[in-house]
Amino acid sequence: LQTTQSQCAGTSSWWAPAASGESPTIGVEHNGVLQAPLPPMPNSEKKRLHAAVHALLTDELAESKQTMRWNEPTSIWQTIARRVRRSGVLRVSMLGASTLNGCGSRHPEKRCDSAFSWSRRMHDALQAHLNASKTYSHVTVRSYSFAKNAVSPTYFARCTSSFLRSDADVVLFEAGINMYDNKLGLDQLHPVLRATAPNAAISLMFFTPPGGEKMRMPVVMEAERFGADVVDASKLTQRLNHTMDSCLSATGWEWRHSDWFQDHHPSGIGHQLIGELVARYIDRRLAAAHHHARDAASLSPLASSPSPPPPP
Repeated sequence: LQTTQSQCAGTSSWWAPAASGESPTIGVEHNGVLQAPLPPMPNSEKKRLHAAVHALLTDELAESKQTMRWNEPTSIWQTIARRVRRSGVLRVSMLGASTLNGCGSRHPEKRCDSAFSWSRRMHDALQAHLNASKTYSHVTVRSYSFAKNAVSPTYFARCTSSFLRSDADVVLFEAGINMYDNKLGLDQLHPVLRATAPNAAISLMFFTPPGGEKMRMPVVMEAERFGADVVDASKLTQRLNHTMDSCLSATGWEWRHSDWFQDHHPSGIGHQLIGELVARYIDRRLAAAHHHARDAASLSPLASSPSPPPPP
């Protein structure tokens, strides 16, 4: 497959969060423990990541329905947007398995490290995106994650209040991982997630590991059925395997399969790309909710009618 110049042109703003290096760690909590400062990336890693971000995370890919499926009602996000602007705090709670624990993120090391996981990278990227926004520049991101290796998704349907904050604005569930029976079990998960975090939008973060393509459709279908958004990073792997080779070569970044995956876990660059994609999703959802509410207000008859005279 041939690639065009537009396909090789990455989004203009996505590299800015990653390029900022070390960022404040306020409100970054994993398994109940506040995270230590994230070590700055080595320059060699920054250069490789710079090429990958600009070659892979294009506007076309990020905005496609195959990557982001908005099933959650707009009204829920409008309420979240108003609450976040008023309070100045955006609370993101994440649940997942070994990938959320940072497994693969220290490749070629074998140990898992949550400090380099996609959730930690997402926190930095999302905070940078909000800082660059006129509407949400005053908002501070507080991230909370709970992960347990080698458990099925329905593990979190029990004692959910022990894992998930009740005041969450956004709940991100790491879907598709450890689907031993090829079922996500959202019929069990969704009601308890809603009950535990009643004011939150529920979203499924999903990626396809090598040989795991059959997991994708059950996740998509269950999400549509229960009205949960989907952030599908699977397209990133497809681009690595097909159309983006020439883009990466043009930037001097020689792609290897292990650069994206370490066994069935994402590598450090894989975690970074997923984190960037999830941050983009939340940023876009909040921006769309604000604009939708503003447009609706401008069309309201009450907005165009003259104000009543003051009482005598």
